[in-house]
Parts: sequence; C-alpha cells; structure tokens
Amino acid sequence: MKNINFIECTLRDGGYHNLWDFDKSLVNEYLQVCKSLELKNLELGFRFPKSEEWLGEYAYTSESTLESLSLDDDFNIGVMINASDFIDEEQLNTATINYTFPFEASNSRIDFIRIATHIKDLNKSLELGQRLLDKGYKIAINIMQAHNLNKKVINEFSQLSKDLELQSVYFADSLGCMVPGQINKLVTALKNSITFPIGIHAHNNMGLALANTVEAVNSGVEWIDMTMTGMGRGPGNTLTEDALFYFSNLETENKIELVKLLENFFYPLKEKHNWGSSPYYFLAGMNKVHPLYIQDVTKDRDFDVNDKISLIDSLGSVNLENAQISESYSPNFKEKYFNYFSLVNETDNLDSNKFKNENFLIIGAGQSVDRYKVEIEKFIETYKPTVLQLNNHITISEDKLDFRVSCHPHRLSSKLQNSKKIETIFIIPNLNKSVSIGHHNVLHYDIELVKDKFTANKNYCTLPNALALTYALAIASKNNSVKNIYLAGIDGYENSNKKNTELNATLQLYKSVHNLNTLSITPTSLNIESKSIFSFEI
Repeated sequence: MKNINFIECTLRDGGYHNLWDFDKSLVNEYLQVCKSLELKNLELGFRFPKSEEWLGEYAYTSESTLESLSLDDDFNIGVMINASDFIDEEQLNTATINYTFPFEASNSRIDFIRIATHIKDLNKSLELGQRLLDKGYKIAINIMQAHNLNKKVINEFSQLSKDLELQSVYFADSLGCMVPGQINKLVTALKNSITFPIGIHAHNNMGLALANTVEAVNSGVEWIDMTMTGMGRGPGNTLTEDALFYFSNLETENKIELVKLLENFFYPLKEKHNWGSSPYYFLAGMNKVHPLYIQDVTKDRDFDVNDKISLIDSLGSVNLENAQISESYSPNFKEKYFNYFSLVNETDNLDSNKFKNENFLIIGAGQSVDRYKVEIEKFIETYKPTVLQLNNHITISEDKLDFRVSCHPHRLSSKLQNSKKIETIFIIPNLNKSVSIGHHNVLHYDIELVKDKFTANKNYCTLPNALALTYALAIASKNNSVKNIYLAGIDGYENSNKKNTELNATLQLYKSVHNLNTLSITPTSLNIESKSIFSFEI
C-alpha cells in the first residue's frame, strides 16, 4: 500500500441521504469489515450542535452513541463539524463549543475533529481549531468549495495556521466541478505554501472522483476520503471499494467481505436513495450548482427530464460565483435566485374583477381533492369564489378554475407544452429571463424572498419562501375586498416534518399580517382553522 491515510466517512457523508439514521445491524457489520480491512480512521458522523428538524443518531455522534458501539482500540474515531455552526455575529460562540464538546479528549472516544469551512470563514475556523486543540483533540481543516482557492487565499491561510499543530489540511471539491489538471495545480500550490499533510475530499458529479483522487495522490496528497459505494451528499464521493482496489493489495477474502457488505447493506440503500453520477449531477458540476439542490430537484415528482435540465441550465446562466448562490444549500440560495431574475414588473397585472372577489378558494394537490372532488366543485358553483389552483395538477374540472398559480415555472414548461387540457391562465413570477413555460396565457406577479416577511403589494409580493401556497395567499390578499380564503387539498405532508413545520410557520406569519377568515374545507394536518365542506350548503 502506498503511504496513504484513508478516512472512511460513509456514516458522516452518507447521512445526507437518510438523515444519518443508519440501522444498528449495518453499523455493526460496517465496523467489523473496517476492522478486517485495517481501516483505522473512521469519521462516524457529524456533531451538529443543534437542528430544527429530526435527524438520526450520526448527525450528533454523541459520546453515548460511541460507547454503545464495538469500537476496536486501533480505530481513530472522528467527527466533522461545520465552522459556521460555531460563529455568531462574526465571533466564536464559546458556549456552543463547550456544549458540543463538553469533555477533554482524554475523556472522550473522539480522537480527531475535522472542521469544514468555507473560504470566508477560514480565520474563524483556525481559531475554533485552536480551541479544540486546547482540549486535546487532533484537528484537521476541511476547506470547501476548493475550486475557489487561489494563491492569495492559500498564502494567507499558511500564515494564519503556521503556529497550529494540524493533523491535515483537506480541500473539498464540494461542487464536483474540478478535473485532474486542476487538482494537480491546486495540490502543487498548497504544497508550496503549507507544511501540513494535505487531503482530498472528492465529489463524483462528473464521474471523476477516483481520477481526481489518484491525481491528488500522485501530486503529493497523503490523506484521502472515501465512502462505501460512494454514499455521500448529492452524487457522492470516491468509492471505498474503488480506492481500496486501486491503492491497496487486498487479500481475496477481504475483497469478498467488502463486497458482501455492499451487497447486503449499501446496494439496497443506493437503490432507495439513488446517489451516484448522473446527467443532472454532471451538469450541476459544470454549472457549479450545489449538489443538495440537485438532490432535491431529482427527487421531486413534479419535475420531469425537461424541467430538471432547463432548471440546471438556467441556474448556470446566473453569475453564481459573484452572487454566492452556490456557496451553500440554504433558503438563501432560493432568495438570491428569485431576486436575481424577478422584480421587473412595474404595473399591476392582477387588476381584473376576478381579483376583487370577497371569496377565494385555493386548491392544492392533496389526496383530499380526489376524495372530495364532487363536493369541491359544488362549493365552487354555489359560492362562486375566485379559484386558484396550485401548479398544473388536474383533478378539478378546468372550467371551474380561474387561475393556476406556480412559483416555479421550470416545473411547468414541458408538461404544458405536451398537454392540451390546461387552458387556464397561469400566474407566475417573471422568470422569463430564466425559462419560458410555453403557455399562451400568462400573468406575472413577482416575488421577493425575505425571511419572516409577508406582504402583498400591487405588482409584487414579499414572501418568506417560494411555496406555491404562500404565493397564492399573497395573490388573494392583495385584494382589499377579500374576506374569506378557503383551502382545499392543503393536506400537509405525510412524511416530512420539515415541510409541515415550514408551512405552519408560514400560515402563522400570514395570520399575524392579514386578519382574514382563512379556513381549510378539507382534512388537513396543518395548524389551521378547519370547517368541513359538508357543513356548507352545497
């Protein structure tokens, strides 16, 4: 074996696909195989200081979790942290550091901590590293978005870190956009400036994770990351099996044991979560689009191949680097994307009599629409509300709808071009610089995204998110005549606490701003007042 230090980090990076909720049987077998393969350095998870959603055991990798595992004494156990979680108003939060790492290294099973940092936080990440070094832990710095590294940044980092005793300095090809030639140049620049061992964390957007890792090792890298079947954020990472087969001289029985682990545990997970290089991730790598955004888009049933590719290409048309849209996956990503393309209308496009109605009905895509279709249509006939159908779902008769509403024209473009059933006027934000939905009848109402803000103005609205329901509520509320907003098919998400939390927060914010009678007339799991459709005279 070459002089390479492997870090096996499946449970850490792979958790992006299953929320770090790994079966105990998988973890036990995984540890046994790692022991047989003499893989010493295991990064078993993150240690997030907090989270607003439910996450599994290896998002926190607590001391009690580590104590419950059969960890060989030869294992060097590590966790990763995000520097940004410990920075509050440009200062390190000492309380968060001590809460997350309450023990000295001598009283912890953790041997090493890797600090993942964006370039803008390098200074604070080194301060954080020193705090953790003082507790006795081995520390590595993991620089994300490595394609943005330049000689100036590298030299500044070299000066700032010269007095620290770092285990290694990693560079991460976070967007999977780098090729072997760039890897060689970056490693050379790093080796010319810093004295610490260098590591590579490769992403497989363009199928180059192993090739980039091999090039890095040939250029002088001493540490490499790998995950079983490449399981990791977005398309995943360098495959453990590929790296070991390439760099190591495994015995036949070790190869068999490794492949059995993959077949029994990781192939079924891959079948379920579908990581690995694909045309979408390839294009994302070329366009420098964050992999988690693509991960979400490719799992969204409302997007077909035309929608996905047009969206990725449109993202590539934005100056992502300067706008820092691709810097991290967060609501800020969507804010900057929408606010880049939208906010161009100067006139009120929604001024017809239909928008002066006292009653509005917003129809979603929940199963209750199918179940209560007849009653919903009778409700429309009886009370004659202005009807806003979210997106392009076809359940309620087209002649009962007044408008269709969508925040994301990319979802609609190909479906509308191939559908002769949808004649209703669409209301969408003016993203035509990004995409055309190919529909002959469109009205524009722009969106500005600002956290915790909800206003409906004449020619645009300011919203906390880009959900179709939020957008529809704004469209209905811009009318001073409206008194009642009824909801149908807004059932809530059966298997997503995070989305339900976002919707509930939105509804609460909306209610605090607009004192309107807002009722769900079909069953819903959301925190909103309900009145059964059967209680109306229809």
